[in-house]
Amino acid sequence: MESGGAFVVVDTKSQQIIGSTRFYGYDPVKSEIEIGWTFLARKYWGGRYNAEMKQLLLDHAFRFVETVVFFVGAQNFRSQKAMEKIGAIRNGIVKRVFGNHPPHLNVKYVIASPTNHE
Repeated sequence: MESGGAFVVVDTKSQQIIGSTRFYGYDPVKSEIEIGWTFLARKYWGGRYNAEMKQLLLDHAFRFVETVVFFVGAQNFRSQKAMEKIGAIRNGIVKRVFGNHPPHLNVKYVIASPTNHE
């Protein structure tokens, strides 16, 4: 989680790279990390790939943090629906800046760890 690198997603049948995702914004004080910057080739949208990828990342993240957050573009309704399908809870609207681009509105989603890390 500390490397800051992205994960490549490979279709095991075709051995083709079909997307990527990453951890971002680790905050040990809040015991939280973001999963995001997820991209899948269009033909893999709506299938099992996004949910499986997110579940693998969630399982790993919850070994270290209490909360995982996701930020989805306010107009990206397909991705918002995908967040809700994996059990993420809508937690408000935030304005975020990415690189040299103007600020964009994002919907914040949260998933809390199913176990307590005391």
